[in-house]
Amino acid sequence: MLGLLRKSRHVRDGPVLAPVPGAHDTRSLFYWLLVVPRAYVRGWRRVRPTTEGWIFLVSAGAVLLAAVNTGNNLLYLVLATMLSMVALSGILSELAIRGTRVRRRLHEPAFAGRTTRGSWSVSRPTGWGPGLGLRLQELRGPHLELDERGVGMVLYLSKGQRQTVPACWSFSRRGRHRLRGVRVSTTWPFGIFVKSSDFALSQDVVVFPEPLEHALVRTPGDDRGSLEARSPQAGGDGDFLGLREHAPGEDPRRVHWRSSARLGRLVSIERAQSSVEGRIEVRVRQPGPGSQMERSQALEVELSRATFALCEGIQRGSEVRVQLPDGGWRTVSDRGGLFRVLEGLATLLLAEDAA
Repeated sequence: MLGLLRKSRHVRDGPVLAPVPGAHDTRSLFYWLLVVPRAYVRGWRRVRPTTEGWIFLVSAGAVLLAAVNTGNNLLYLVLATMLSMVALSGILSELAIRGTRVRRRLHEPAFAGRTTRGSWSVSRPTGWGPGLGLRLQELRGPHLELDERGVGMVLYLSKGQRQTVPACWSFSRRGRHRLRGVRVSTTWPFGIFVKSSDFALSQDVVVFPEPLEHALVRTPGDDRGSLEARSPQAGGDGDFLGLREHAPGEDPRRVHWRSSARLGRLVSIERAQSSVEGRIEVRVRQPGPGSQMERSQALEVELSRATFALCEGIQRGSEVRVQLPDGGWRTVSDRGGLFRVLEGLATLLLAEDAA
């Protein structure tokens, strides 16, 4: 540092460091070889004509043939106007997409075969103009089903603005899935071309087994896994059922003193048993011998039955015990434990597959 200061020469405006020979040229070379190509790749766009655009291009070709064959200057003027519209469409659509940023958020757990709601957060921190007619859609991946509800639209997005667009996803199979990114496209301004840009937005999602109500079968004389509603039984601390005569030796806290004073005798409050159904046990077994397809379907039914029992049991306030194929028991009494067990069920494999 001291040696560099000694090499500085003092001029009228202050000390100026003498440039190192060749340093500026080396920086420029690396800039052109590395920075510019990377910026070009990040700004890669896909362009394809729309249905109306194909009609427009075919019409432009017909005007071109007519102008060449007839030599009519008016036809050349029309052709020049059409080509100018094509060039202007590319410039304006690029200005509408450039500077856009997208973030994804899932608002609820994902279950196979069910729609998972979420949202896209679209912002525009940079850019020369507003984003117009932006269309957002998730890039397709394995086991990912998208429909018209999975497409978001942003009509106008000014610089520095942020908008939240509702979105939804549907996964056809359980397991771990990866959402790769979001495609932002626009047909602005003339609808001739669709210009799109893919934003890398990788996110891992654990898809739980599909909870099917008919997968839970009640065996006569066995209440394990049964979540059928029971009629309220007296003798608990649940909902109010009525009044009755106060029994000798009963807890005095059950006495309804206002009614007792009015009737001239002691009466007690009768309440239903608590809504907690007690403990529910669910066993997940590996399927028996059979073909690969039959065993896979049997395992999915077992997982669907266990998922339904877990979700319904926690919702009703019950404690659910699940026995996994490895013989271990898992006790679930809250939503945190529910999601941990469901994650294990989502990645469960057949016995030979696991080996």
